[in-house]
Parts: sequence; structure tokens; C-alpha cells
Amino acid sequence: MKKSLYLLFVILIVLSCFNLSGLAQEKTVVKWLQWKGNEIGFEKLLNIKEAFEKENPDITLEIVDSPFLGYYDKVISLHRARQTPDLIQMQFDWVWQFVNMGILENLDPFIEKEPSDFMDQYYATFHKRVNNGQYILPLNSGCVCLFYNTDLFREFGIPRPPQTWEELVEVALKATDPAKNKYVSPVPFRLNRL
Repeated sequence: MKKSLYLLFVILIVLSCFNLSGLAQEKTVVKWLQWKGNEIGFEKLLNIKEAFEKENPDITLEIVDSPFLGYYDKVISLHRARQTPDLIQMQFDWVWQFVNMGILENLDPFIEKEPSDFMDQYYATFHKRVNNGQYILPLNSGCVCLFYNTDLFREFGIPRPPQTWEELVEVALKATDPAKNKYVSPVPFRLNRL
């Protein structure tokens, strides 16, 4: 009886080592930390999840929703606890900080495996390299509002707020006067021109 139990025990160990108990291949779980669930609704996120998993049947996308309030600190805390999610939704202006903290991974090795025109699908704003690497790819982007100084616009003879990104850069260049310590630098302008 002892030999039979011992043999059964050995067989169970072998099965667990080779994962023969379930011959189905385990899926890789990718955790995506974001804050859009409460803002745009989970239906849109679930549509993204469904489309992604259909295209990548060996991956399960786990959507982790977190309120925007405190989100920046949460990302840093998770990273320091060595629980950094696989994907992080973030504000464009966090890139430099997150790269310098070691939170973001250089995407160049992955992009190199894509067709040569892969980056053409993204606006030039998102081609910004930090420490000689591409660390972000956009999922969505938008300009919520534009603040401008009407007195400054009058001073430089600018008749109205810019209507396009090109006009925004043009206005920023026109209204910037380092001699007077006056700078107009929206994020795309700052990264492209300075």
C-alpha cells in the first residue's frame, strides 16, 4: 500500500511539473492600468479588449480601472512595489518623468519588428524620442481646451486663437520673445522646437 501511494505521489509531481493536467496552453495575462472606464464607459473598453483578444488569442487583456485622481501616484507606487502593470495609460507630459524613473520600457526593439511604415500611422507629436528611445504609442489623444493670453495676442498682433496644430506652432513662434522672458510653448511645440 505504501509503494502504491508513493508511486501515485511521484506521478502527481511529474504531472504538475509538465503541466499535463491541463493540456490547454495557458494564456498570457497582460494588465492594462487606465482611468477611462468611468469617463467613457466600460463598453468601449470591452470592445477594445474583445478586438485585441481576437487578434491575439494567446493573450488575456486584464483591464484595471483606476480613477484619474491619484492615478499618477498610483503608477509610481505600483512601480516601487515592483507591480508595474504591463500597459499604462498616461498623460503625454508624464513621459519624461516615467522614463527617468525607469517605469517605461523602450519600445524600439518591438517597433523594429513591425513594417517600416509602422510609425506613419501616428502624428509626428507621438514620434518624440526620450533618451534616444520611443517609449509611448497613442491609443487616443485630444485637446480638451486651449488657454491663451489675450493681452499677449494683442501685443504680438495675433488676431485670434489658432485653429490648427500648424497655426498653434506659428503663433507660439511669433509670441515667443526670450529677450522679454515671454514664452509660448504648447507640448508639441516645446518638444519639436526647443
